[in-house]
Parts: sequence; C-alpha cells; structure tokens
Amino acid sequence: MGKKFKTNNKIFKKNKEKRAFTLIELLAVILILGIIALIAGSTIYNMVEHSRKEAYKATVRGVLKSAEHYVTSYPLLNRGKISYPVVFTCDGKECSNGIDKLELQGKLPVSGQVIIEDSSNIKASYLRSDRYCAFGDKVNIEINKDCDKVDTTNPTSPTKGELGPAEGNNPEGKIKDLPAGSTDDHSEVTYLYLVLNEPSQPNKDDKRFSTKTTYQRACGKDYYGWAVAQDASGNRSDVYYLGEAHDGENVYSEWSQCTKECDGGVKTRTNTCSLITEDLSEECNTQSCLESPYTAATSNVSGGLWTSCSVSNYDSKYVKSISCASAQRAAYYVGAGPQSGSGSLRVELGGYKRAVVTVRCEIGNGDNQSCSYNGSGFSGTRKYTYTSDFSVSFATSGYAPQDSWTSSVVGIQSVVLYLD
Repeated sequence: MGKKFKTNNKIFKKNKEKRAFTLIELLAVILILGIIALIAGSTIYNMVEHSRKEAYKATVRGVLKSAEHYVTSYPLLNRGKISYPVVFTCDGKECSNGIDKLELQGKLPVSGQVIIEDSSNIKASYLRSDRYCAFGDKVNIEINKDCDKVDTTNPTSPTKGELGPAEGNNPEGKIKDLPAGSTDDHSEVTYLYLVLNEPSQPNKDDKRFSTKTTYQRACGKDYYGWAVAQDASGNRSDVYYLGEAHDGENVYSEWSQCTKECDGGVKTRTNTCSLITEDLSEECNTQSCLESPYTAATSNVSGGLWTSCSVSNYDSKYVKSISCASAQRAAYYVGAGPQSGSGSLRVELGGYKRAVVTVRCEIGNGDNQSCSYNGSGFSGTRKYTYTSDFSVSFATSGYAPQDSWTSSVVGIQSVVLYLD
C-alpha cells in the first residue's frame, strides 16, 4: 500500500509542474494583449472619428444646399434681384441674415457664417459644431477640430503661362504653355483653367474652372485664357491672364490660275479660317490637250523678201509629220518665174474619233497667185473633216505686180487641227 501511494505522488507532482506558467510567460502574454488592444483601439477611434467628420460634412453640405435653394427661390417670391453678398449667421437654433432664415432641419452649427457671393459661389465660413469646424464650398469642405487649424490662406498667383495662337485644323485648341510659379504654405497646388469667348475676367471661384487644358474652336471666334492655382483645401489664387487667340472668319480667297492649260491641272484657294480644310483645291482644264485646237502650221507675212513657215503646238504621238507652205512676197523681175512653197500634214487618230483641219489662204494683188489643198486650188478658208488616219498636202504660188512687190502676198496663213 505504501509503495502505491508514493508512486501516485510522483505522478501528481509531475502533472502539476506541467500546468504552471512562469512570470516571464505571463508578462509576454499581457504585453501581446496590450499591443492588440492598442492597435484595435486606435483603428476603432480613427473609424469613429472619420464617421463623425463625414456626418458633419454632410450637415454642412445640407446648409449650403439650403442656401442654394434660397438663391433660386428668391425671384419666385417677387422680391426682385438679390443684393450680393448675402451673409447668414448660424447660432445653433437657426441660420439667419436678419430678414430671412435658411430652411434647415436637424442639428445646426452653433456658430459661423454662410456667405453667398453670387449664385455660383456659396461658402461655409468657420461653421462650428460642438466638436468640429468647417470651411469651404460644397465641393471642397475642410473639417478640423480647431478652427485655427483650418487652412484659409490662398496660394500665390501663377507667374507665367500662355494660351498661344489658334493654329492648325484641329477643332480642339490647347493651351500652349501651362502656368507655373504658384506657392502655398500648407500643400501642393493644382492649376485650373478656363478659356472663354469674351474678354471679361471671371471670378476666381467660377465653377467653370477645371483641369482641362483644351478648348473648343470655331471659325470667327476669339479665345481668352485664364488660370488659378488651388490648394488642397480648395483655396484659390487670384486669376492669372493667359492671353488671347483668334480664329479667322470662314472666307475663301479667289481661285488661283490652273496649273495646266489641258490634261487636268489644279487650281487652289485659301480660307482665312485654318479649321477649313475642304474645297481648297479642285481639278481644272480636264480636257485632253489633244482636244484643244492645235495650230499645225503658221505663216509669217511681215518683213523680208522671203517669209518663214513654222510648225508649233502639236503632239508627235498623233501628228506624225508636219511641214508648211511659206507665205511669201513674190518679187517680180525680168525672167523670174513664180515663187512657190509646199507643205504636208500626216495624222494618226489613235483613240480619237475624228480630226478637223481648217486652212486659210490669202491672195494678194499679184499675178497668177493661188493656193491648193491636196491638188485643188482655193482661196479664203476651207474646213475638212477626217474619221481615220490621213495625209494631206498644200502649196502656194504666184507673181508680184510689176509696179510693186511690197504689198503682194500669197500663202497658207494657217492650218489648224482639232482632235476629238
């Protein structure tokens, strides 16, 4: 019996030693639990604080929305125009300007003001609750526990920036040089831009200011650029002028001369508005050069005893050969025979349907003067039509009178060829 009792004591002692914690282990557990509690407490506090701030921000937005409703409903009450600025002071019970009250429900700010500069510029100015202070417009409301910590200072104005000219045909213009040089004591600044079609300077709190650096162009329009710097609290600098640009009126110039007389040329014109890219050029003189009249042979009847006959303005692809009879002054002297000249014309129509040849013969006051075309004499003007390839010949002959050779002329004055 005694031996068995002894054995049980050892077992009991051994189990007891296993269940015990040392002081160090206990302290470690307490430390870990404390850290967890600290982290959880801080997170929960921040969440609660954020929720409270958002709730008060919603309250302030409601106050500003009520001020907007006051502006829009004022003329409906037949009270004329609002005399800006309008200031409502809040005292926890109401927000009043001494005459009117904003329509509000729920818990109101205990102090501070709502300032209406105009219909698009309504701000909360140090609206206090029992816990927070608010400042800013409906879009940018800054919430802080201490009104002294609310950032109400404006950034400095930009020191440079340029709208630049309206160039090219892109209907979307772009600010050439973006503004720079603004500083703020509390945060980085963002630049906002506004391009208008009138020169009047906008208010710095104009809701049309944005980060967009482009603007819409149109013929005959003027553009005036403006910029402001804005800090993280929504405070804005004074307005900075970026300059102006212009697009010309939609007016076309006269057409230029055609670049070619035939075979298709181009004529161009300009428009004082660079946005216009259509109808600035068109084809002209599209008829084939071979459809134009070609002087195949020409005679010169002025000056000299003998006159020359020159061939000009023909296309050797269709007109294979040309020669011409010289118009001449035939001088009379004893024993001299008649003066004469001859020429020829050979044409291959190719893809054309017909050719029209016009010849003209001038008869002077000499003796036996004549012209011939394919061996047949004629004077004056003759016209011949051909529907296939052809060859013709022509000639002149004659005497001058005995008393004067200076006024007697005989010859083919011209041979004109048409192809169609």
